[in-house]
Parts: sequence; structure tokens; C-alpha cells
Amino acid sequence: MPIEPRPVGASRPSIVDESNKAPQALKPAFLPTADKRREARYPCQDPAKVRILNDSGGIYFATLVDISRSGLCIEIEANLGTGAKVEITLPREAIIFGEVRYCRRTAPGYQAGIFIEDVFYAHRADTGEHIHDDTLSHYLESKGLGAREILSVRDHLLHCNLCSARYDVVAKLQDRHDAAAMDR
Repeated sequence: MPIEPRPVGASRPSIVDESNKAPQALKPAFLPTADKRREARYPCQDPAKVRILNDSGGIYFATLVDISRSGLCIEIEANLGTGAKVEITLPREAIIFGEVRYCRRTAPGYQAGIFIEDVFYAHRADTGEHIHDDTLSHYLESKGLGAREILSVRDHLLHCNLCSARYDVVAKLQDRHDAAAMDR
């Protein structure tokens, strides 16, 4: 399976919380559309149900657009309002609790960014087994996994030192390979 290059500016997700560190490199000036996000996004198209936990209440259907280490993005037909606490249900998979960080108007409705506070799985997410090489490869390539699998790998990497170390080694090798390919 050929490895597709990541979008310009996208970075591999870090297993260690680096939110208080300065960026390692500036984006080139000739790339005005470079992705300025700190974490890689994993695209998906999973149906979800969103319940507003604040006093306004309300239940809405949404589509999970992408997931990162600390958040997710949904498309929804209602303006959720910044700061709202939400419960996002992925049917028969997981319940995610979070806080709305932004909610922007888009052509079909709204796009909301949610900070993930907690995740509960319908079935045990971590069976005690280490991440399979194929799953780790798909996670590194940011493709081929569903929302539940992405969340499960994310959680496993946060708690398993062995898999986290494997991830770091493979990510560094992939970064070197990508850099060498760009130099050609």
C-alpha cells in the first residue's frame, strides 16, 4: 500500500502534551494555506447525536467530520454556542463529553469544534492487547479508521508506553521518508 503524503502543514499527533511549548518551526511564507493546527486531524463521516447539557438543552443529529488527539469537529444544523457542554453519542460505539470551542456558520448549517473531556465506550475499548501494526499504520496515515477506532488508538497510546514508543519510532521514520521524498 503506497503511503500518501500528508497535507501541507499537517503534523503527526503528539503523544505527550505539548500545548505549552513554542512551535518548532515557522510555516514557509509561500504556503498561505498551510494548516496551522497543532494536532493532526483524522477524517471520518460518522453519524452522531448531540445533546446540549447546559440549561438550553436540545438534541440534534450531526456528522462527525474529524478527530484529533484533544478534540473533534462536527457538522450540525444548529448553532451550539461557544462554551456549551455537550454529549456526543456515536451509536453503539461511544459517548463523548466535551465543550464547544467554536461554532461557525457554513453553507449546510454549522461546523463546531469540540474539546474532548471524556470518552465512554459501549464495549471495552482497550482489551489489554497492543495496537496491531496495520491499525497503527492507518492511524499514522490519518485514514482507514472509523471514529471509534481513532478514539480507541488515541486512548491506548496515551496509556501504553510500549505502543507509544512504537508509534514514535514509526512516525520519525515516516517523517524522514517524507522529507527525503520532498528533497528529490
